[in-house]
Amino acid sequence: MLPSRSFWKRFDVLLFFCIITVFWLIDSLFLQWNTRFLLSSLIPHYNHRDLSAGNSTLGFQVILTVSSENANDTTAWRQAGLIHAANRTGLQIHVPHQRTPSPEEIKALTDGKAESEERTPTEGQARAWVAHLDILQRIIDTNTTTALILEDDADWDVALRTQLPPIASAVRNLTNATFSHSSPYGANWDLLWLGHCGEIYDNTTHPDILIHDPTIIPSSLLKSVWIPSPYPNFPNHTRAVHYSAGPICTFGYAVTLAGARKVHAYASTTSEAYDVKLNHGCASGALNCIGVMPEVIHHQRMLGRKSLSVEAEADGGAEERRFTFNVRYSARCNWDRWGVEELVGCLPSEEDAKTFRT
Repeated sequence: MLPSRSFWKRFDVLLFFCIITVFWLIDSLFLQWNTRFLLSSLIPHYNHRDLSAGNSTLGFQVILTVSSENANDTTAWRQAGLIHAANRTGLQIHVPHQRTPSPEEIKALTDGKAESEERTPTEGQARAWVAHLDILQRIIDTNTTTALILEDDADWDVALRTQLPPIASAVRNLTNATFSHSSPYGANWDLLWLGHCGEIYDNTTHPDILIHDPTIIPSSLLKSVWIPSPYPNFPNHTRAVHYSAGPICTFGYAVTLAGARKVHAYASTTSEAYDVKLNHGCASGALNCIGVMPEVIHHQRMLGRKSLSVEAEADGGAEERRFTFNVRYSARCNWDRWGVEELVGCLPSEEDAKTFRT
């Protein structure tokens, strides 16, 4: 007896889905191979086993954001830009609810005497300080093995996920750590300072590992809060991973679980500002810090719109503009540009570079 017409209809449907499945598997395998090929082609010395450092959390267990911005405010721009940048680069970023610090917490920080100077944090700096401590406490309470902490105006290159794998390899080599899928950076460090606004580079007293990275802007264009030209003799397209004497600005930094405990305990006493406190911890050896120069994370400045930062960045109602130091193709500025030929630079103008140090 010949199969019925309904049998052949069911057979056709099954065959169709089988063909679709085969093509999907082939396409997935090709994309996986192609991603590995692109990463290894873009950055020399890339090791395929470091691929996890280029995943959606950059090899950390979680990416958390410190933000007290009211996203519903009509002048708000930080969180929206952060989410755009994360979507552009395929990152999973969590922005936990930020509580309002108590007056007692603010007073404890603003009334204290700074370690190295007479200056103490402003109220805004104190609020940011408490927010960082809360994020660290969250990491401790949840036993998070590694976490990357971002500030809400953080920005990075669209190539960030290709920049991190060789950094992970360099961190392991520097700290004599073995590879682990749970932490491609190893765990022999407290604080990995990936985003800052400057550090004095000295490879005579701090050993380093150099990485060739074509996504870095020329050394002559790199800026620092310390000095206008921080890398006068630094080879172009080169990044140094080294034991850090302490950068400044906490645009983006990672901690291990043990590091989170140490940083939280150390930063619970006052100083000039939270980033200055961590700078002192790195410089004194109280914290085991790894630095990356130039940084892979910076912050974006927004001009011509009311700013929510500590500094007053609005410039008399001028036309709105934004820029990010030391980043070739800003993820915030290119959030809706996907073709390589469409990418635009978002570096500061010469005038803005003279006005702002970071």
